[in-house]
Amino acid sequence: MEVVQETFYKAYISIKNLKEPKYFSTWLTKILINNALTFIQKQKLVLLSDVLPERTMKTSDQQEEKIDLLNAIMSLPRDL
Repeated sequence: MEVVQETFYKAYISIKNLKEPKYFSTWLTKILINNALTFIQKQKLVLLSDVLPERTMKTSDQQEEKIDLLNAIMSLPRDL
């Protein structure tokens, strides 16, 4: 919720900087992504248990897919 609020606040404050109104959705999405990354970096919320919770795994296919996703995330560089 905090990230969404911050996104709309920043968009409202800087709407005058949007050059092409047809790109509003893309522009807003970029602001949201940047705010989410900043929030994660500040809060250090990326925990193994958050990425791969045991209780949500139901089939072996889902488990393999989540492990693949976890491996991909873990291979990302820490400095963004």
